[in-house]
Amino acid sequence: MAWNSFKLLFLFVLASFLCFSTSKAQAPTFLYQNCSTNITTPNSTFQINLSTLLSSLSSNATANNEFHNSTVTGTNSSDTVYGLFMCRGDIPSQLCEQCVVNATQKLSSDSECSLSKQAVIWYDECMVRYSNRSFFSTVDTRPAAGLWNTANISNQESFMRLMFDTMNETADEAASSPIGSKKYATKQANISGFQSLYCLAQCTPDLSPQGCRTCLNSTIQLLPWCCEGKQGGRILYPSCNIRYELYPFYRTNNTASAPSPAPSRSVPPTPTTSSNSGASNGISSGTIVAIVVPISVAVLLFIVGIWILWKRTGAAKRRNSAQDPKTGTEISSAESLRFDFSTIEAVTNKFSNANKLGEGGFGEVYKAWKLWKDEAPLELLDESLRESYSQNEVMRCIHIGLLCVQEDPADRPAMASVVLMLDSYSVTLPGPNQPAFFINSRTEQNMPKALLIDKSTTKSTPMSVNDMSFSEIDPR
Repeated sequence: MAWNSFKLLFLFVLASFLCFSTSKAQAPTFLYQNCSTNITTPNSTFQINLSTLLSSLSSNATANNEFHNSTVTGTNSSDTVYGLFMCRGDIPSQLCEQCVVNATQKLSSDSECSLSKQAVIWYDECMVRYSNRSFFSTVDTRPAAGLWNTANISNQESFMRLMFDTMNETADEAASSPIGSKKYATKQANISGFQSLYCLAQCTPDLSPQGCRTCLNSTIQLLPWCCEGKQGGRILYPSCNIRYELYPFYRTNNTASAPSPAPSRSVPPTPTTSSNSGASNGISSGTIVAIVVPISVAVLLFIVGIWILWKRTGAAKRRNSAQDPKTGTEISSAESLRFDFSTIEAVTNKFSNANKLGEGGFGEVYKAWKLWKDEAPLELLDESLRESYSQNEVMRCIHIGLLCVQEDPADRPAMASVVLMLDSYSVTLPGPNQPAFFINSRTEQNMPKALLIDKSTTKSTPMSVNDMSFSEIDPR
């Protein structure tokens, strides 16, 4: 038995190393999309040109290419398609490329967007848009979308004054770059000795400095409408966007113009690769990190493995076998029993299927998903706890839990994403899909939608139960 336990420990450590070394980078975070009701016909020249354009944008999202616009000309002017993509100014090239690929694939595969003559899609890391009219070097403020954190700030008046001042400074810096240059800036301001404010502003590089500042000024003017006294918020335009939070949501090492805020617990800065600043006795900092991190992880996993082995050995020594005197059915771990077998059998009506919560040990998942679909997730909790918890926090935790048990493993969020979801209420949660081992007994119903304000058709179905308000806005 001891030899088998050590083999189990070895496999555990080996599997942990493989998971650590092959973990994928966090996937781009979808925010919102808008597709116009002006559509073309399937297999038309315009749709063929649109497919060519999206393919061109995807192939041009390569290293050191954070912005690109392209035009596919048709025989008739009505068949010409214009498009561009822009990645957030601090995003690494690999994540930028992946974001653009995801965005173009989503636009291509969507049954209605693929026929729309105008569309824009926003991710947290990038934006992609196309149209049947030329919009290059033009300030576009429609369609627009706003997101905000529903949690309020304590001292609203002084906070909003500081936020507007800092956001205007950020906008001035972003708009100061000449046409064709990256128009991106971040700012940090101290709220107190223990809390800071982080702001971001960005325009498409094809705008002039005046056009960029005009666009950003319009977004700032909309902040009171959506985000008065809120801990975080953002306004999304096709030509520019702004965002503020109480935590560092952007990478600071790639932003030369931004001040260096305190290190973030949720988004740690990427180690520098400079051989001058990180070298010690001829060994680069990257080499040191590559050596120290695996060793530290190995030691930690070894300690955890020893502890698990010790617990399993102790449990094996204490394990007894219990047997019901009437039926002869064996029950292990007798010391954990609170009721004898005959009592349980009587209470459950001889283990009737009518009393089952779910299949395969996933009763909790079955119950939570059913209540979620019925828009009554709080019924999952014991009634005696109703007065001792935050409704928003409980619903957010249930939402995150359902995301983690989706049937397709590719849809489940990475651990880093889960930590960020739990740490920040300004992170928009996608709607959960059906969990594994769930058997439908009726037609799936649409998840509840948040408020959307626009005359055009939208394809996003953002959740309102995730403690985030999400609205599409129509500025005056």
